[in-house]
Amino acid sequence: MKKLSFSMLMFVLLGGIFFASPSFAEQNDYKVLFEKEEIKDEETLYKRAIQGISDVNSNEKEIKNEAKLQGKSKSIPINVHQTTELLKRVKKGDEIIETYKVHAFVDISPEDMSIAASGSKPKTDWDPSGGVKASSNWYYTTSTISGTTHIDQTGSASGSWTVYDYGTTLSNKRYVLGQYGPSKAGCGTCNDTVNGNVSGYSFSKAVPTTSWVPVSASTYTSIGVSMYATVSKGSESWNFSFYNNSNGSGL
Repeated sequence: MKKLSFSMLMFVLLGGIFFASPSFAEQNDYKVLFEKEEIKDEETLYKRAIQGISDVNSNEKEIKNEAKLQGKSKSIPINVHQTTELLKRVKKGDEIIETYKVHAFVDISPEDMSIAASGSKPKTDWDPSGGVKASSNWYYTTSTISGTTHIDQTGSASGSWTVYDYGTTLSNKRYVLGQYGPSKAGCGTCNDTVNGNVSGYSFSKAVPTTSWVPVSASTYTSIGVSMYATVSKGSESWNFSFYNNSNGSGL
């Protein structure tokens, strides 16, 4: 009886440990297929963006971007250069989960400012070396929920503005982080945002991942970061909008 009781006790103890911990099958079901350090050098990232280098597969949805400058004469589009890094790919069961980081850059030239203000190219008294540069970046993961690809913003998002001449100033700087769209993760149509004003020339904001829900990678989805500012030079001013998100429109 003592031997039987001891065997039963060991069975119960081992069974408790087995069920309280992830199963060996679950542990073996998770495998890192690819992982790399993200690029930190801004110049390297800018060159990648200019060259249109992206780690996103051609059959996947690429993040879109848009920037525009609104002057008293007209609103004009500003070219955005983007590069996307694949940072990690893991296999969990039959599912592949990938983590990306999107970097986007935009340069506002004096010519852009003049055209938006008066509809014509800059006069000789405009400094051709001036202008404004802006950049932003954010992380996201892709996964499959109920057979549908979903995208989820993770980690943090950041952005900055750089002024290249003393005659140009920036005001009313602000950002919006968000993800909006249909989801099979429990919210029907999700609409999560966080925004803030920027007193300096850069910002970094953590994404509230515990409360945000992944949204499907559809044409109705908008996820990423938007930046806004008022650009002023002399007596002229412009509204600058920079959208670095999944459908290239403001959050």
